[in-house]
Amino acid sequence: MMSATKGCLVTKGFRMSGRECPKKLRNCSLPITRHSSLVVLLLCFLVGACQPSGSKGPLDSSSSAPVIDEPKEFVEMRKRMVADLRTIIADQRVLEVMARVPRHEFVPLKYRHRSYATHSALPINENQTISAPDIVAIMTETLNLDGDERVLEIGTGSGYQAAILGELVPEVYSVEIRERLATSASALLDSLRKKGLLRYNTIEVIHGDGYQGYEAKAPYDAIIVTAAPKEVPALLMNQLKDGGRMVIPVGDFHQELQVITNRGGKFIPQKILPVRFVPMVKEKE
Repeated sequence: MMSATKGCLVTKGFRMSGRECPKKLRNCSLPITRHSSLVVLLLCFLVGACQPSGSKGPLDSSSSAPVIDEPKEFVEMRKRMVADLRTIIADQRVLEVMARVPRHEFVPLKYRHRSYATHSALPINENQTISAPDIVAIMTETLNLDGDERVLEIGTGSGYQAAILGELVPEVYSVEIRERLATSASALLDSLRKKGLLRYNTIEVIHGDGYQGYEAKAPYDAIIVTAAPKEVPALLMNQLKDGGRMVIPVGDFHQELQVITNRGGKFIPQKILPVRFVPMVKEKE
């Protein structure tokens, strides 16, 4: 069986801070004469030129827009999708990220017109799917993230769920058993960050067996599984921190989305809702 660390594909980025105009120049009480106007303009130019560019630091949701304009049609569709999600999602941070991450970039070209259909899962390569936006939002909200967690994802797929998580927490590790998907998702995530369309700190995509988890970075504050095993893998539960939560679809033909909480080594399951995911497979399969 392949080790979970074999074929590690790393996608790491940094956060950038925006520039802010000096407050002292926002309110000027000088009389506006021809000479004073020139002085003010000169001061504005000199102060602006002295501001540092390309500085590194935390980037919050109020920072400037992406460096590349998106097609207006996708922006409008995403707004409508988020309006739908507001009826079922209470976590404002999750809604903000869903409103920002360009889902159409993770969808094959022939399905892009359906990228923001709230309840639609769509086909991707390798006979897999990208989960419907409402399921992505529900699973993300159920993790109950504060924003400082280390998260493990099992089943990278297109990379969309990893992108959502990466905008919410500083560390995401995502295991994908299909090497082509692992490679393409890693490349896409890196490309979108370089374009300014994603702002994540660290997303690492690992080609490996999801049943083994990713011991190298365990334990995790949260684990999310985007394919359905018949039973919850014991190795995944053992990589969950005390107090951590795992969201996972469980079952064969009939599946239930569950949240499992680690309470001092005792794992407490709670059923959330019926779902339909692709089966979770092992390396030998």
